[in-house]
Amino acid sequence: MLLWPMTEEAREAEADLQDLISKLGTPGRTASDQHRHVLEQLMKADWKGAGVLEYADYLLFPDELIRRKADGSWDRIPVMLRIPREADMRAGRRDARAWAKRESIDEKEDRDLFVNLENMCILAGAIRNNTPPHEAWEPDPQILDKRYDKVCIKRMWNRLDHLLLIIDPEPHELSGAEIIALTAAIHRSRSLGPLVAYAQVAQTSCVVGMADLLMSFLESKYSSESIARSTRDFSRPNTSVL
Repeated sequence: MLLWPMTEEAREAEADLQDLISKLGTPGRTASDQHRHVLEQLMKADWKGAGVLEYADYLLFPDELIRRKADGSWDRIPVMLRIPREADMRAGRRDARAWAKRESIDEKEDRDLFVNLENMCILAGAIRNNTPPHEAWEPDPQILDKRYDKVCIKRMWNRLDHLLLIIDPEPHELSGAEIIALTAAIHRSRSLGPLVAYAQVAQTSCVVGMADLLMSFLESKYSSESIARSTRDFSRPNTSVL
């Protein structure tokens, strides 16, 4: 299950973007995995339709805990993800210190191990049940650590990173792919609405990027036409009377 299933309009926009990228001759200007969810949000605004909830002043995003079973199939458990706030981070560190003490792990000397414990404590609070009252799915980080492989835990952290990008009220840095996506979103909405979520610096960067795109396209288009005309003029027989 995708967190943000792409709408038909988003698929069409992505196809348009890739076509534009290929015409401009700029390979590699495709959306990275890290930005894909953000780009998709530029094309759609139906958060409720995507299953996003607000509970106890937190936004909850639908997701899945996934692990491989003994028969080779996948065990998929629907959960909600809650983005950790500063209070959650502090609580995670307190819990990690208690856990480290039980396992004789020194916070300073065994820094990597301690950070791993701290991350597990924070993640245990971020993964919530998908039914009210949406309590922690597995409040004991040690049990979560034992039940799920590293790749599963890493996937959940990556999802949280994606969500942090989505809820950022004023993202400042725009990649080339995001500028193209914003251009397509503005074209489809016939308004500047897609720019509202961005800070002034990013808005300026986007407008300049749009100008760069337009000039690259025009230079490419008229350069090709000029070459074509020159070829036709050169091959046309001279019928003038001397």
